[in-house]
Amino acid sequence: MKLRSYVAAKDYQIIKNWITDERMHDLWCAKRIPYPMTEDNLQEFLEKDAQEWGGKPYIATEEDSDIPVGFFIITVNNGANSAFYKCIMVDNSLRGKGYGTRMIEQVKRYAFDELGVSLVQLNVFDANPGAKRCYEKAGFEVESFTENSLAFGAESWGHYRMIAKKPAE
Repeated sequence: MKLRSYVAAKDYQIIKNWITDERMHDLWCAKRIPYPMTEDNLQEFLEKDAQEWGGKPYIATEEDSDIPVGFFIITVNNGANSAFYKCIMVDNSLRGKGYGTRMIEQVKRYAFDELGVSLVQLNVFDANPGAKRCYEKAGFEVESFTENSLAFGAESWGHYRMIAKKPAE
């Protein structure tokens, strides 16, 4: 699997189709982007995130293709020597086939080896147990749990803060 920068002109039309309903949308972006997502409101979010947090959006592709199979944003906190992943999404036609785990493992290696951080973190809603299992398979462990983080209709979602530490050399 390869990682490259997100390019709206070639990637947006593909990733927008991965979000099939409002619930999936909110599990992905925690209501940070209005639903339904448009190219403009995604771009506005990405620009604001980059300005406030230094977030950089990436695409994961297969080795032999440039077609997106996954999307995520990574921010680096140099003071804490850590990275944070958010808005993690895999092509919904590929879910349950190991793509998410492969992507997260690749992103983790990138953070440790290329960005030089010693800790990576992410949040996942308890309403998304498949994603939590994916992150656990990729070596993340639950650090904490926060109840009632986000409401979706009558549902109240908590979130797990998950971490992975760079292996000792």
